[in-house]
Amino acid sequence: MTKSFPLSKEIYSSKIVQDYLNNPDRLSPFLNMGFSQYDFTEQMENKRFSKEDRELLHDRILAQYKKANVAVPNSLNDLLDTNCYTVTTGHQLCLFGGPQYFIHKIVSTIKSAELLRNQHPDKLILPVFWMASEDHDFDEISVASIYQQKVKVEGDFKNGVGRLKTENFQKALIELKSFFENDSRGDEIVSVFSEAFQRNNWADATRFWVNHLFKDHGLIIVDGDDHELKKKMVSLFKKEVQEGFTLKFVETSNAELSKNGYSIQVKARAVNLFYFKDDNRYRVIKEGDMFSIGEEIFSKDQIIKKIDASPESFSPNALLRPLYQEKILPNIAYVGGPAEVSYWCQLKRVFNEAGVLFPKVMLRESFSFLSSKEWNWWESEGLLLENLFSEYDQLVKKIIHQKELKIDTSNEIKQLSQLIETLKQKVAHDKSLESFLNAEMKKIENSLLKIDKKLVQSVKKKESQFLNKIKKVKGRVLKENKLTERTESFIPIYIELEGCYVNTLIAASDPFNPSIKLLVY
Repeated sequence: MTKSFPLSKEIYSSKIVQDYLNNPDRLSPFLNMGFSQYDFTEQMENKRFSKEDRELLHDRILAQYKKANVAVPNSLNDLLDTNCYTVTTGHQLCLFGGPQYFIHKIVSTIKSAELLRNQHPDKLILPVFWMASEDHDFDEISVASIYQQKVKVEGDFKNGVGRLKTENFQKALIELKSFFENDSRGDEIVSVFSEAFQRNNWADATRFWVNHLFKDHGLIIVDGDDHELKKKMVSLFKKEVQEGFTLKFVETSNAELSKNGYSIQVKARAVNLFYFKDDNRYRVIKEGDMFSIGEEIFSKDQIIKKIDASPESFSPNALLRPLYQEKILPNIAYVGGPAEVSYWCQLKRVFNEAGVLFPKVMLRESFSFLSSKEWNWWESEGLLLENLFSEYDQLVKKIIHQKELKIDTSNEIKQLSQLIETLKQKVAHDKSLESFLNAEMKKIENSLLKIDKKLVQSVKKKESQFLNKIKKVKGRVLKENKLTERTESFIPIYIELEGCYVNTLIAASDPFNPSIKLLVY
């Protein structure tokens, strides 16, 4: 059973996201709006992707799978067809997938591709997962919360995370196994990660387990940290160094976004490139007419020569990476979270300047899970779907007022206000009396609020078991006003659904109508 709940302001407060959902015309200067399955015909017609580009992409992805010793998807050969297009998402290479939304992004992408194929039967539409293997923020990828217990890999690594040796993560695998020492249901997922950890580097390990989860759904996994693919970006890397075009056009968009009341997600730099050297990913910094990489200083001509000689040593940052992705893929749509939708809004002018088609940008879905036992109890107590997504303390107070003592003092305060107004009219000739009445009214109101608070505390104590159960069920969906998909691992629910996890998500998915899907199992 699946229930949908809107992506409310309380959960997704971003003005860009709320306008994306409710006032899409306001974002038309920044995104190619229009996301029904009927709106992609023009996008496909405008996407030019040569036979040579297809062959290069196919061959490099094939080589990546073989290098990682991962089974090659049957759908890979479809990339050679001139009627083949992709829908892409990407994410950091998080330990054990990190928070659940890592999986949810891929699910939204797979379902988007499926629906577009159904709508355009003469086209081949493939889902793609872009591994953010060049990111070097180790702290962000080295933590997983499993059964609300943190698994953390310690280390001080500055290289692209995809290049890290998998042996650095072995301690985390031991911790994962410890969760299931007395629960054989975990054997299968532990086995998957154990085999993944036999790969040499973190990109290959991630490719293995992601491929295992989605092997029946035609998902293509791409690693942009590739010498031959980077060659396609040589001219744009040079343009970035010579003209700083990303900064120029992002700042123009930023000014317009700010004018419309939108927050700026990512800061552009004079040069939006990194450089790999000696197990480090250094920022390329422009200093006057010179450029620094670590402690070394180079002229513009020297940097250009480096780009020509070894493009794989250069790495685009968060603002230039989307351009690289769209340059090498026959892509028509990107599926991202709220922050990604925001920074894609900064990039349309950059794409126009680079001569690369800007994709449709789709907001990923959100998913939450409750057992049928939990949901049936929730309904039996007269609680609603919307109550799962409300703030806990306010919900408890509402329940106490409605179900227990009916101690809401708002009517009494209203009656007192009416009485005070009547008395004010009688003493209107004496301002001092009017001030006195206002002061007394405030005292009475404060006293009633104190009484209300004390009564609520009393009922909370008396009904602690009942209220703790409410907190527990709510906590499966929302904690501290944050969806649990943003903090908790997919592994516990994967175990609960015993082999049905991915198919359950895909069946419930409806990416052209983004919302929170509550899956009751």
